[in-house]
Amino acid sequence: MGNDILITVGKSVAGLASALVILRFINLKGWRHFNEYNRLKGKTFLITGANSGIGKQLTHQIAVAGGNVIMLCRDGAKGKSVINELKAQSKSATMGSITLRRMDLNSFASIEESAKELIESVPRIDCLINNAAVMMAPFSITEDGFEGHIQTNHLGHALLTTLLLPKIAASGSPADPSRVVFVSSILYRRGTIRDDSFKSGSVTLENFDSKVAYSDSKLASLLYARQLAHEIDRLGYPIVVNSASPGMVYTNLGRHFKLSWFKKVLLSPFAALFVRTPSEGASIILHAAASEKTIDSNGAFYHSYDEKPIESKFDDQLSKKVYQMTMEAINKSLE
Repeated sequence: MGNDILITVGKSVAGLASALVILRFINLKGWRHFNEYNRLKGKTFLITGANSGIGKQLTHQIAVAGGNVIMLCRDGAKGKSVINELKAQSKSATMGSITLRRMDLNSFASIEESAKELIESVPRIDCLINNAAVMMAPFSITEDGFEGHIQTNHLGHALLTTLLLPKIAASGSPADPSRVVFVSSILYRRGTIRDDSFKSGSVTLENFDSKVAYSDSKLASLLYARQLAHEIDRLGYPIVVNSASPGMVYTNLGRHFKLSWFKKVLLSPFAALFVRTPSEGASIILHAAASEKTIDSNGAFYHSYDEKPIESKFDDQLSKKVYQMTMEAINKSLE
């Protein structure tokens, strides 16, 4: 009798485990992973925030496939540690190069200096992946006077992209355009465009909300990218600009998000089904950054591997407004 119960329980557990694996496979669309690694060989990728999470996995996947990665990181020591780790792990005889450039998105001066060095020293830039981000971080003001989320997640990347755009364009062709990818989040839907966020010195501790700040910054980045794609079309540059959300990924991006042990236990089955690994998240970004299927999708937003329409309430007029306010905010560094 006891053995029968154990057998029944064992079968139930095995069945549940199998069902979870199948559901995870379906929900994460594991059969559609990025499989065009041959397109990465010999190309040069710039990745912000490349020393952890998705950025670290992007660096690894690209380098192993023979691509060359320039890591743009604020913390030089962590960046060097990642390079040593990835090189020690790799057994690939055709591994591309990995180099490090220190850059702080919280400083327009640092971004300008890094962009100048890259333009002068790097032969080509085939793809810029604007990956670095902060989420629900404590209130902070950058040296340029902007709230930390809006500068790290949006304005800093907008400045970097604008400064490098001619170099990126020179590396592409109509048949094989260069790429710019803004790593996005589905939480843009909760965002609001607040004019004060684009004005130095306007955000204070009294009117700051960390949850709101993250969603707002991701919405600003998404709308800016959409309008940037129109500007690139007007200029005739061989560049494809896309935004891509990797979905929920387990990285240190959520380090400021605190949960009680009870909530962690309660949410663990959900996490097992729907939360991606950094490697899975990176393959989604690569789909937007290098897949032949995304060459003709300038201005698109990818949620997972599928192109998704941006919610209609965020229309073209708002994209133009965000683009204009962004350019005005970073204008001092462009003069």
